[in-house]
Amino acid sequence: MQFIERSGQILELNIPMEPRSKKGISENDKQLFQYHIYSQMRELNRRAFNSPVIMKLDFYSTINNPPHIHTLTKNYLDLLSTPIDKKKIKRNNLLFKDDRQVEVLIVNHHIEEKHNKPSIQIEIMRYSNFVKDLKLIKQIQWNDFDCEAENPKVDIDELLERHNDKMLTNWKQSLETYYDMKDFYKKYAEDDESKNRADIHLYHAQRSFLTEIEFNVVNLVDLYFNETLEFSEGFDFFDFDYRKHWFSLGGKSGISGINIQDLPTAKGETKKFKSEIDEILQEFSKRFSFMSPLLINLSLLILYIPAKNTDRDLDNLARRIIPQINKRLQPAGKYFLGNYDEQDYTPKTVTEYQVIRISRQENDPKEGAIRIMLYPKSPYKNIWDDAQSLIFDWYDMLD
Repeated sequence: MQFIERSGQILELNIPMEPRSKKGISENDKQLFQYHIYSQMRELNRRAFNSPVIMKLDFYSTINNPPHIHTLTKNYLDLLSTPIDKKKIKRNNLLFKDDRQVEVLIVNHHIEEKHNKPSIQIEIMRYSNFVKDLKLIKQIQWNDFDCEAENPKVDIDELLERHNDKMLTNWKQSLETYYDMKDFYKKYAEDDESKNRADIHLYHAQRSFLTEIEFNVVNLVDLYFNETLEFSEGFDFFDFDYRKHWFSLGGKSGISGINIQDLPTAKGETKKFKSEIDEILQEFSKRFSFMSPLLINLSLLILYIPAKNTDRDLDNLARRIIPQINKRLQPAGKYFLGNYDEQDYTPKTVTEYQVIRISRQENDPKEGAIRIMLYPKSPYKNIWDDAQSLIFDWYDMLD
């Protein structure tokens, strides 16, 4: 099976070092990190990637005050291209030529709990293989096979449901319950227990709010290929544009996320871009005041259609967005009701994000577009893993 062969081409690296930001890492640690990469790649007989890639970074820190996720990513992506010491590392490029090759970037900062050993883990694969996986999912979705893989009993919704952690509770009902219980605990609970007990209900309200609209790997398939839906006889034909749907759903901000249609394309426009994000988040916070500060661990899914004549590195895009999210929504960096006594502080930061560059099509906005979706973080669950899990589950159903 070609999918199994593609999965076998994933390169996995594990560097036993404390994750550091660009400002916090020493020159010796930069070189040591690069030498770890070089040594493991040489042992695996792997060379630098020359074509676009999909990449996942996992950071495990042991210190009480670790750097924020977006500062770590920038540092290590810069270190993965050109070797600093070319006497020790006799290669022109380390993991790739340039981080502009990264088409899908998935980053997870595991700071919700303490770790005994620090590490930086990397998974990387040719982007073309990921696109082939998405094409296979499209075939599974429509049962589009002319071989033994054709199976009318396979239901794509059933495959998706196997890994669905969405809360079934309506967020408005959860919010009403929170307000009712908040008043109840104020009257009948001890002062020091009242807020903690009410926060349990607020946590569930926030979580159900952020799982109200789901974006899964099948939605990504539809967005990538964006083909007009054709219905069988008896149905009226209509034109459904997945891109317009996902990049306009809910207006500029709302329950479904945040949309930005005018991306910075010229020097000096980055400040305007950050200001627009901040303005949208302020509006979001006013409309849904119960969503700040967030008690949940927050994951961002950022869909990015580049402007017609300008493109941006995915990590640079995340660096413009995450600080604004941290400022306005203050997402929890530790597990809800976790033991904070072991830490010197409780961070308020995004701890996971995914940025997916969507290739431009003819009718896409000239200035490009960004859609930012907010979800409760599910460790070890992301769009790449979801794609692979769905295909493996489908493969098992064929037996």
